[in-house]
Amino acid sequence: MRGVLRDSTLAQYRADLDRRLDRLLSGPEPKQPSARRLFRAMRRDRDDLFRFVTRRDVPYTNNACERALRPSVIFRKVTNCFRAEWGAKVYAAAASVIATGRLHGLTALEARKRRPLAAVFGRRPRPRACYFDQRQGSRSSIWRMGWSAMRLRTSAR
Repeated sequence: MRGVLRDSTLAQYRADLDRRLDRLLSGPEPKQPSARRLFRAMRRDRDDLFRFVTRRDVPYTNNACERALRPSVIFRKVTNCFRAEWGAKVYAAAASVIATGRLHGLTALEARKRRPLAAVFGRRPRPRACYFDQRQGSRSSIWRMGWSAMRLRTSAR
């Protein structure tokens, strides 16, 4: 529908929405903490709330963001979360680099070559000194193990 409306019509709709929002935000702050947070966020970000009305290049839904997050959610559910915080951070960084590369028409390998994870973190993330070995039901020390040894150890599970 936005595609067929004139810019002046969209500007009128935006002005009407701004007037309605002014009326809502002119009242007292809500008493409930969650409602108060929403109220303050709307005041803080009011310029961005209706940006999609007058700018045709801004999508009016967050479907693209939801689709970008979906593979990570599926991975987390299938693997039953991450065993260590560093693994979650590495996965998030790699997924971000690969998704950004995909937006620029690169393959996952090309994206990783152009932006290594060490550049994302500022340094190579280190695994914790210990992790829980589920096969043995005990903690196993991985002091001074290199990344290749750590990869072999976790991929053998």
